[in-house]
Amino acid sequence: MSDLSFILRAMPLRMLGSGAVYVNNIVRDRLASGAMLGAVSALNGAFAIMILPQAVIAQAISTALFPTISAHAARGERAEFARAMTQAINIIMALSMPAAAGLIVLGQPLIALLFQRGQFDAQDTRQAALALSMYGVGLLGHCVLEIVTRAFYALKDNRLPVLLAVGSVCVNIALSLALLGAPWLPLNFMALALANSIATTLEAIALYAFLMRRAPELALRPTAIELAKSAAATAGMSAVALIGLANAGSGAIATLGTLLLAALAYFALAMLLKSELQGFVWRMLRR
Repeated sequence: MSDLSFILRAMPLRMLGSGAVYVNNIVRDRLASGAMLGAVSALNGAFAIMILPQAVIAQAISTALFPTISAHAARGERAEFARAMTQAINIIMALSMPAAAGLIVLGQPLIALLFQRGQFDAQDTRQAALALSMYGVGLLGHCVLEIVTRAFYALKDNRLPVLLAVGSVCVNIALSLALLGAPWLPLNFMALALANSIATTLEAIALYAFLMRRAPELALRPTAIELAKSAAATAGMSAVALIGLANAGSGAIATLGTLLLAALAYFALAMLLKSELQGFVWRMLRR
């Protein structure tokens, strides 16, 4: 199939996927507007903050590696394709997991530092931070989904990613309705952010499982090991961040200092555990 033919055939499906996401956003905002005052702005602001690390990590790495992945796929180099994909997924996990923990643990002081002024008061900060903590749960799923979707495009298969995206929107809406008003959530609109995180994570897992069927050379064990290393380093980083918040006080210097200390703790632990992030950092420094 030529590139032009693939693009022409992909356009209707991409439009379908984009339309489904748009419908999902409309439903979310309608449900949020009936949940409580300020819910829509809190969700929109929190989602915009969550998308920042997703863009920096997943979109940047996926864009940089897509030509290599596409070239391996086009030449039928299955082992090289699998190796490049595994490396990309591992690096994305190693960067997105601590970013997610940072959004959850440090969300409130960061939002206060960035936005709490004028009409944006402490109550607005709290609402946005709680929404951000629920979106942060799904950051890893959002990031992995980015590179796995591009892998299917490299394999000239755009049908499955779009169908799963539509299915994810349906799951998102169903979970939003089921979780809205859950008594264990401090603010009921948090259910809408949590539903998005769960649906996106399930979509990423499903798409990765289908990719492993398409490319059996993909080995699950190295990725599982890297996931465990990233989780361990993230747990240590989170502990450092919580201790920093408890002792550093409030204010811009305290918040930024805690953020820097937590980041250094994560990279030190990742290096100690010999994470794949170590090789990635050295390659970037050599350039």
